[in-house]
Amino acid sequence: MWKTFYQEMPSDNCKIVALYGDGPGAKMFLNGDNVLIALQDKDRDVLEEVGYFMWAYLPDNFKLWGEE
Repeated sequence: MWKTFYQEMPSDNCKIVALYGDGPGAKMFLNGDNVLIALQDKDRDVLEEVGYFMWAYLPDNFKLWGEE
């Protein structure tokens, strides 16, 4: 189920997919202590400073690229 960052924040130490606020696509992240970590390009975004609009949890068994 999709949620907005304004409705609810993802729990710590989970994997999510977040949609860009201006609509061109999405990015997958590991969420830890309100910092989104994109393993594929090593970006670190603080949730309060990013331009993502909606998010959803990824399945527990989903592996992100670069994750061991």
